Amino acid sequence: ATAKHAYQADGDDELTFAKGDKLTILRDAEDEGWYVCVDSKGRQGVAPATHVMQDDSSALGSTTTGSASKGGRTATAKHAYQADGDDELTFAKGDKLTILRDAEDEGWYVCVDSKGRQGVAPATHVMQDDSSALGSTTTGS
Repeated sequence: ATAKHAYQADGDDELTFAKGDKLTILRDAEDEGWYVCVDSKGRQGVAPATHVMQDDSSALGSTTTGSASKGGRTATAKHAYQADGDDELTFAKGDKLTILRDAEDEGWYVCVDSKGRQGVAPATHVMQDDSSALGSTTTGS
């Protein structure tokens, strides 16, 4: 796998890496939206799935398929959102999110943020980073 974005570890169990670094994904981490990885220097830790791009099609939940696989689809917050309930996700404009699937309520996605927190987010506030959008609302900006 290749690091799509640089990441600074926020805890002892996390892995710090630079954009373009080669990582080996060992498995999905216990927290959804994270992988257990080893870098080229042999250091092991967890990395946010939003920052890691699979290099081949045999990948765990590849983020390039556009399907609602375990890896999800990468997205960027178009607007800040303050959670209004326990099941919702709070995020700032520009935050990177991973869309896991459509939520049960129309117009909402189940997402994971870069810290591994999971919740629902309004589709109007989230823009998918690739062209494999599923009926997303990409009107006006």
